[in-house]
Amino acid sequence: MPRARVLTGDRLLTELDHQAHAAANKADLLRIDPALHVYAPLFDHAAEFWRDLKQLAAHDWPMSLNQRFALDYIANGTTKGARR
Repeated sequence: MPRARVLTGDRLLTELDHQAHAAANKADLLRIDPALHVYAPLFDHAAEFWRDLKQLAAHDWPMSLNQRFALDYIANGTTKGARR
């Protein structure tokens, strides 16, 4: 069975940045399409979520359960064993 990737430190923070940028780019693309622009705010919120999560992770501040699951998914490729 292949081993899940594990991201820590700067690599984890870089991946969180990547997630935020990807969501922001998606929001920008959706704004261009008149039929899909109503979905852009969802990706704006996602970008904000990833930026906030990066701040929490960088400073090892307390996180909600949803934030811990998201961070563990990005770091380990799974939500098993989310940090408590």
